[in-house]
Amino acid sequence: MKILLVGWNRLGKWKKGNWNHELFRRELARQHDVVFCGMEYEGYDKNLVVNDVLENNPGMDVVLVHFEYRYKVLVPGLEDVKEILKVHIMGGDYDSRSFKSYNYHFNKVSYDIVFARYSLQLRRLMENNIGGKHLLLPWSVDINKHHKYRVKKTIDVMASFQINRIHPNRRRLRKIMYDIKNINKLLTNVWFEEYVRKINESKMFITCNIHERELSGKYSEVMACGTFLLTTKPDDLERLGYKDGEHLVLYKDDFSDLEDKIMYFLKHEEEREQIARQGMEFVRKNHSSEVRVKEFAKIVEKEL
Repeated sequence: MKILLVGWNRLGKWKKGNWNHELFRRELARQHDVVFCGMEYEGYDKNLVVNDVLENNPGMDVVLVHFEYRYKVLVPGLEDVKEILKVHIMGGDYDSRSFKSYNYHFNKVSYDIVFARYSLQLRRLMENNIGGKHLLLPWSVDINKHHKYRVKKTIDVMASFQINRIHPNRRRLRKIMYDIKNINKLLTNVWFEEYVRKINESKMFITCNIHERELSGKYSEVMACGTFLLTTKPDDLERLGYKDGEHLVLYKDDFSDLEDKIMYFLKHEEEREQIARQGMEFVRKNHSSEVRVKEFAKIVEKEL
C-alpha cells in the first residue's frame, strides 16, 4: 500500500511532543511504502498543497492525516483531494472544548475513515456523524524502543507525566506522591530514550486516567518494558484484553487505597514482578505497533 502521510515529525530538529506518534509512523513505513509530508520531514515545502505532493509522488493509494492540527493545517488543500482514500487518525481531545474546530475540519475535508483512539472519542464521532466511517485504533507501542533492559531497579516509584487541563487528577496524584515518605521516587518529566531507561530502572510506574478515562499510551509503554503498572481503571480495559491483577493493578479513583498498594507491592517483589512479566508478554503480543499497523492496513485495504 502506498501512503502519503501528512503530519509533523516529532523526532525532527526540535524533538517536540510525544514520540509515540512518530514511532507509530515509522512502523507504518516499515510495512508500507510511505511518503512523509509535513513540518520537519525531509523535503517539506510549506508552499505546496496536497495535490502538488501527490503529483510529485504518483500512484498513492491513501492520504493519511496523522494528528493534523485543527487550527493550523500543516499541508493545505486536503479538501481538494478527490478520487483517493482519505484517512484521519485522531490525536487530540474531541471534547466540548475542541468540538467546533474538529467538526469544522472534518466537514471541510470529508474523510472516508476516521480512527478514534478510545471509545468515548469514537462514540462522539458517531453521534456527530462526522468523517465517514468511524473505527477504533487504540494506542500501541514500539517494542523495539520500549523493552526490558538488564538494569538494576533503583527507583521505587516513577510517576512521570504531563499535567494539563485534560489530566485534572494527575496534579493530585503528584501531590500524593510527594507526600509519601521513605521511598525513592522519580516525579519529574523525562523524555524519549531517557524515559524508557527510567521506566526500566523503576520497580513500579503510577499514573491515572485523563478526565475522559482514556486508556492512554502510557499503559503499553510501561508494560512493554516489563515494569509493574499501578493505575486507575480506564473505559477500554476489558475491551482491549487487559486484566486487573494479571497484567497490571488498579487503584480506586479517589486514591484512597493508593499508598497501601504502593507499600504492598514494594514489599511483595515476587508478586509484583510476576504481574509485570505477564503484562509485558501480553502487550508485546497484542498491542505492539507492528500488530496495530497490520490492523490498520487490513481495514483500509478493504476500502480501496
